[in-house]
Amino acid sequence: MKKILLTAMIGFAGLVTANTTGFTSNFSKTLESKSVNFFKKIKIDEYITDTNGTSWHIYGWIDVSVGWSGPKINHYDIHMVGGGHHYHFQGKIMQEQGANGDIKNTIDGTLTDDEKGTKIEIDNNLQNVLYQLNDNVIKNNPE
Repeated sequence: MKKILLTAMIGFAGLVTANTTGFTSNFSKTLESKSVNFFKKIKIDEYITDTNGTSWHIYGWIDVSVGWSGPKINHYDIHMVGGGHHYHFQGKIMQEQGANGDIKNTIDGTLTDDEKGTKIEIDNNLQNVLYQLNDNVIKNNPE
């Protein structure tokens, strides 16, 4: 009886070890495949006119993910060329709706002058260009 019990225990331990290892590797592959399927890059190439009448050529990429609440813009990596300037923006542009229905826009990122290699402050004019771009992306890419 002891031999049967010992054999059963060794067999069970081997089975648990084999299944645990298999479970971990299968789980990792599932997470990897989900992350690949739920992320998308959107190519941007458009013109937006700012409040001063300057036309900006904006091109680059936007990283988008899909979650339980729908699509979400994660990150902008775009170039802005206009008015004799060439800027590079990397970061987020977020829209939040307040309790009273007002929409609040927030920019979290850096704007660099590509010609000088220096960081540029994002003024109200460039904020409006980025907000317009964000609105265009949301309207033109519902899924």
